[in-house]
Amino acid sequence: MGRGQTGLTVRGLDNLVIMFDDLETGIARYRELGFTVIPGGSHGGVTHVALVAFADRTYLQLMAFERAAPTHRWWDAKQRGGGFIAFCLHTTTLAEDLAALRRAGAPLRDPVRGGRVRPDGYELAWTTAWTEGPFLPETPVLIEDHTPREQRVPIEYHHENGVRGIAAIAVATDDVPWARGW
Repeated sequence: MGRGQTGLTVRGLDNLVIMFDDLETGIARYRELGFTVIPGGSHGGVTHVALVAFADRTYLQLMAFERAAPTHRWWDAKQRGGGFIAFCLHTTTLAEDLAALRRAGAPLRDPVRGGRVRPDGYELAWTTAWTEGPFLPETPVLIEDHTPREQRVPIEYHHENGVRGIAAIAVATDDVPWARGW
């Protein structure tokens, strides 16, 4: 994507997060739609995911809680029925991009280390930064990998339905001037 008006150096869209009450339902729905769905593993026993990768190396992260987690940033979204809850932008310069978004007025919290364990036992690691305070779906989650991104994104990206990537996303907000500012 390059460096834009805000000084961002994000590499592009990484993934879209779609929340379900239970992961098996999400997997079944997406397979019925003709997608190849790959088990993705667990985020520390709190959430687990399945992934739908695309040729453009973006992916859908189908997610569900493995246990109740009322303090988790996405718990309220799950309680409201889930659905599309976040979009993640891939960066290799998280500190720089976080600073640029903050200068532009985006209320992003300090970075947090995270990861998940794939079903084959491989441990993935990254750092993310997201909205400070209540979850705001119109703000991106920034993600910087510590393990190779190629290990995080499945290589199986051929789908019976022919989908090859994510062309665009539209994000609605109640405060267009605020969001446009950054």
